[in-house]
Amino acid sequence: MEQQNYTIVVIEDDPLVNSTVKDILTKKYSKVITYTDAQVAQDEFHLIGPDLVLLDIFLGHANGLDILEMLRKQGYAMPVIMMTAFSDIKMAVRAMKLGAEDFIVKPLDLEQLEVAVEKALENYDLRRQVDLLSEKLREEHPNEILGNAEGLNKAIDTAKIIATADTTAILLGESGTGKELIARYIHDNSSRAKGPFVTIRSYRKD
Repeated sequence: MEQQNYTIVVIEDDPLVNSTVKDILTKKYSKVITYTDAQVAQDEFHLIGPDLVLLDIFLGHANGLDILEMLRKQGYAMPVIMMTAFSDIKMAVRAMKLGAEDFIVKPLDLEQLEVAVEKALENYDLRRQVDLLSEKLREEHPNEILGNAEGLNKAIDTAKIIATADTTAILLGESGTGKELIARYIHDNSSRAKGPFVTIRSYRKD
């Protein structure tokens, strides 16, 4: 099997878990780096630039949720999958609010782990492509969307149909998946293209 060119960081204070996860992931991904010391991992993040992080919640004196929060505040956008030996709903909810991609309970189901990693990387690639397309559109192609991702192409095909209809459309999807980009495409290719495109942002407080 040809390895995919991704860098994955595993932060887990159990050497056996680290070793097991590394053995599984190195069969598919080109670079898997493991740490048992959370502080060393944080110090080397800027040198590695990981595409995905597997992060244990309980790391001796460190807390994985605090590390996740710090990474987001520092601007790291890569997906983070949390791991823990304790199934706690409140902890899982906090992890998701802090921007975790997934939450896996130990002992790890290795097949579930592989699927979670693959899905997280696919979503991350799509978000990065949307960001690049959005920037390119702003600079060069205000009325076009360019890309090869299957999901994006399907969305564009649907948007083309909606743009010709005199109707209201609701776009649903996770944050960062390009809803505003598609909405702008529909507007620019509709009969209302000469009117203003107004963006209204709402924030939910739990």
